[in-house]
Amino acid sequence: YVLLLLVYVFESVIMTYSKGYVKLCYFVILLHLMEGIELREKSGWGIRGKESEYYIIAPRTVRPHSIYKIIVHIRNPDSLGRLEIHSSISNNGVKLTDSILKENSPSHLEELMMKIPGHIRNETQNQTHLKVQLSSSSLGKKEYSALLNYTKEFLSITIESDRLIYTGGQSIHLRCIFTDLDFKPYKGQGNMWIVDPEGFIVRRWISRSLNLGVLTNHLTLPEYPKVGFWKCIVSAESQMSEISFKVEKYYSPPLEVSVSLPPFVDPGNLNGMLEAEVEASFLTERMSKGNIYLKWMASEIDDSTPLFEDKVIL
Repeated sequence: YVLLLLVYVFESVIMTYSKGYVKLCYFVILLHLMEGIELREKSGWGIRGKESEYYIIAPRTVRPHSIYKIIVHIRNPDSLGRLEIHSSISNNGVKLTDSILKENSPSHLEELMMKIPGHIRNETQNQTHLKVQLSSSSLGKKEYSALLNYTKEFLSITIESDRLIYTGGQSIHLRCIFTDLDFKPYKGQGNMWIVDPEGFIVRRWISRSLNLGVLTNHLTLPEYPKVGFWKCIVSAESQMSEISFKVEKYYSPPLEVSVSLPPFVDPGNLNGMLEAEVEASFLTERMSKGNIYLKWMASEIDDSTPLFEDKVIL
């Protein structure tokens, strides 16, 4: 604490009266004084040993069914002699996984890998700790620990639907794609629920085997469904994902009528006749028969009135 207080006072004096090159020298001195203090970042966790003899770098986030890697960078491995590194990850006091490395002649870069299980309980996710122990003939025995962040997301789940808006009587086709951290198909089982706007489960598929990481299902809506946003919820182990789609009640027209005219005509070449094409057909591609009511409208365009005009303010 006395060292930190002196650093703070020294920092205030230097930042107030010094120039740029003196500030650079100050940061070098400060970096040397802070050696041996734990380094904390948002994305990772690290330790710089005394006199920068070694560095320990590890991720701060832990995911189930993944490989957790710890990197130990040794500045001068010849001076350490025999090196032994023991790393472990515990949750609420219970050891989940560990790894031991023993080297008679260590190199500059040593790695420890641990397999993270997938059975970490949800109520103890925030009690995941990392412990690293180093021992050598020159440094003695050192022990470091840090609190890790546990997340349940270890899969990439993509949910697709064939439509955005459905009506009564139509079928909802859904497809879910599961990939793991290595972008390989997930080989486990998946669950799927379809929930109406009031929160009631309309249909569910439990413990379905995946075909190369793909889960497909469909549901036919009743003639008069509940109008609103429905949800498709998908889960695999402890990870869940969902999408929303809209269900409305609309009626399709019995037939479609289209009229086509030439976009521009020359009055000198009309010879008193203007042709238009009218087409009508049912949605079932059956020909329609009936009377047609036509109404002709025309407008004269002079030479001073442009067909399109746009104003841009620069």
